[in-house]
Amino acid sequence: MIPLFHYILRPGGVLVLGTAETAGRFNNLFNPINAKLRTYLSKDGVTGTGADLLLQSFPSRSRATKESAVPTASKSDHASEVLQTAADYVLLQTYAPAAVVVNTDGDIVYISGRTGKYLEPAAGKADWNFHAMVREGLRTPLANALKRAAEQDQPVQMQGLPVELSAGTQYVDVTVQAFHEPPALDGTMMVVFRDVPPVPTKRPRGGKQGTREQSRAEEIQRYQNEVQRLREESRASHEELQSTNEELQSTNEELQSANEELSTSKEEMQSMNEELQAINAELRTKLDDLALAQSDMQNVLNSIEIAILFLDSDLNVRRYTDRAADIINLRGVISAGRSVT
Repeated sequence: MIPLFHYILRPGGVLVLGTAETAGRFNNLFNPINAKLRTYLSKDGVTGTGADLLLQSFPSRSRATKESAVPTASKSDHASEVLQTAADYVLLQTYAPAAVVVNTDGDIVYISGRTGKYLEPAAGKADWNFHAMVREGLRTPLANALKRAAEQDQPVQMQGLPVELSAGTQYVDVTVQAFHEPPALDGTMMVVFRDVPPVPTKRPRGGKQGTREQSRAEEIQRYQNEVQRLREESRASHEELQSTNEELQSTNEELQSANEELSTSKEEMQSMNEELQAINAELRTKLDDLALAQSDMQNVLNSIEIAILFLDSDLNVRRYTDRAADIINLRGVISAGRSVT
């Protein structure tokens, strides 16, 4: 780590170590500032350091593991790196199992090895979706396996899945693993295919009759496996539907409670509206009574031959009789907005 610190520090940078740490055999890279406090000053222009010491301390797979300084990379080293890269590629493509990496939408983002036995392009417009390209015998089991792998940390193993090819039936072991790290692979899943030989069965005696019975038994076994997978899929679908039904029931109960609250609010509003209507009717009756009393008062005042003035506290005219109008010019007083005084 000391050469790494020297490599990343600027010239004149300060390195602070713990009380139990020292620069060790790399004292030529730093000048001690305070030996007791373990503070050092980075030297500038030191030969044999930097990238060379880093390559020495952290060798790559293509270099020897012995600690020997390599000042420059020779042509032979470059050729060995190219050879190793080519060999790794051939090993991955020839001997490693076929595998694909898919994202959360099921789109293929990486292919390793020969996957032609298990995937084939769908007819029509080019589609790199894994569910559209996987062969018929693997489509339903892999769809269920991808769902299970996304919900758990352990890989999902499936053994002896039959794939119908032009040359016959090929049995495949499939492993589905979800990735959470590194960040570049977070949210993706890898599907690995491994060809396996069919399970050997004893041929019954009887020639063609025995072969025919064996093929029928294999076909029945295949149908039974398919029925079992369909049962598992139906069970999973039933559980999903049951959970969805429970969610709908809880939502329905919430809606019913909200409807009851709205009904209660509606009844309260109706009762308040009825009370307001009753109050409005009483107010109308009182207004009619006041209008009638005012009319009677006006008729009484007009029928008597007495001069009467009705004044407020500011001596402004509120009401008068016709006799008073003959004595006082009330029309001028009222139009001028003045008091009687």
